[in-house]
Amino acid sequence: MLSKYPLRPAPGIDGVLAMPGAVALVHDRPVRIQLVHPMPPIPGSVPRWRAELGAIRDYAAGGKDRPTLIAGDFKASRDHAAFRRILAAGGLRDSAALGGAFLTPSWPADWARVGTQIDHVLVSDDFSVRSVRFLRLKHTDHRALLVELKLHSG
Repeated sequence: MLSKYPLRPAPGIDGVLAMPGAVALVHDRPVRIQLVHPMPPIPGSVPRWRAELGAIRDYAAGGKDRPTLIAGDFKASRDHAAFRRILAAGGLRDSAALGGAFLTPSWPADWARVGTQIDHVLVSDDFSVRSVRFLRLKHTDHRALLVELKLHSG
């Protein structure tokens, strides 16, 4: 995790793949940051995928009163009820939708016209979106999501 703002360690979310957490101090305001990368919903892993999305939902619900940002490869889109429950539990908004890039495919990168958006930056109402771009990077099957956010004064 990289940040131009000071980071403090925070508990991450338990998962098969790394899902680290941190708190960034942005203009003297603590911002909860959680990176996510649950197991994919492939045969044999669907229960684990659901459990890890449930853990992400629990994290989201635990921060309703604080600035929160959850970002990563959710392995889920708005078509998945488990993803919609994460949004609802934390009162979060999808920055791509706020920035006018609603349903822009992020995976698979080579099939951008027929892919799906499974990479997200979710934010609490403490943020507004200045810009959103999906970028093609070498050596990955995902398009990167670059979001410029503004943290409202507390």
